[in-house]
Amino acid sequence: MWVNVDGLMYAGDCQPGDREATTEEIVAFEAMRDKTTRLAEIDARLAEIDADSGRPSREISLALLDGRPADAYAASKLAALEKEASALRAERKGLTS
Repeated sequence: MWVNVDGLMYAGDCQPGDREATTEEIVAFEAMRDKTTRLAEIDARLAEIDADSGRPSREISLALLDGRPADAYAASKLAALEKEASALRAERKGLTS
């Protein structure tokens, strides 16, 4: 990996005036890239959870509107999705702090 005169890291052929990246710079670059990848994975899963929450939320809302108790499966499904989402949001916050 190389670092150009502006301090940007790149792979490929070294250009005139650029220097080889230090081990520390490469480790930091890879950690940032891994963090960015994990953030994207978290965001994608949170979007899936939002989509998956629609049906159980609707079932619970309709039951409550009709004066019936919420379906146990819908309630447990929604609770499980929220538990997962909460953990992902906490992880995401830790990665961005």
